[in-house]
Amino acid sequence: MSADAKPVIEVEDVHVSFGEKHVLRGVNLSVTARETVALMGESGSGKTVLLRVILGLLAPDRGRVRLFGQDIAGLSDDDLLPTRKRMSVVYQGGALFSGMNVAENIALELREVLKLDREEVDARVKESLEAVGLGDVDPTTAPEELSGGMKKRLSVARAIAPRPEVVFYDEPTSGLDPINSSRILGLIAELRDRYHTTSVIVTHDVQGACGICDRIALLNEGVFAFDGPPAAFTASTEPVVATFRSLAAGPAAAAPAQ
Repeated sequence: MSADAKPVIEVEDVHVSFGEKHVLRGVNLSVTARETVALMGESGSGKTVLLRVILGLLAPDRGRVRLFGQDIAGLSDDDLLPTRKRMSVVYQGGALFSGMNVAENIALELREVLKLDREEVDARVKESLEAVGLGDVDPTTAPEELSGGMKKRLSVARAIAPRPEVVFYDEPTSGLDPINSSRILGLIAELRDRYHTTSVIVTHDVQGACGICDRIALLNEGVFAFDGPPAAFTASTEPVVATFRSLAAGPAAAAPAQ
């Protein structure tokens, strides 16, 4: 990244507790424009909580979040709307509307939030489907008729259709086999390069993330235990990093080298 790249996401000393459970204990994170960052950590480490804080869905107990240079503390949903229009989310479960067909799922935000005319909506639906490799899918198809991998692609198509500056991916490869996981991560990289987006990916896929991300940020016990380039992450001998790599890779990683 260039030295003068401006941060689009700034998290400073963020703390979040639920009762006596202190989930985030002073998190700091800065993501610059067009950067791709993977947020990693064991289940329950606070990745999704941090994502909710960044999106303005959860107010931190302490600390500050700035999006595009604006402090979002205390902003109402109406005040946050212009900022949220600049971002999209690909949810872990897809969050597709079963009562809407493929085209309607993509068109909803374009029509109801961005207030685009029908011609522009139709054009963006077509472009988005083609961009994720679903150009041959009948747009009147119901989501439940699609395979798991195709549903993930549809979720990505819906996220990129509004032309966001930042896209958040919450476990985009969960539930997919290795081949489809690789395809989805490759798609994320391709769309990032095509639309010049900033990407924040919550994932457990170490190998895949290291292949497409500029940085790996590993949450442990409420703070980042590591935040740096993939090469340094894979080479790190720090116990927290090495243990996470081993757990994320599965039993094979724990076996001694032959």
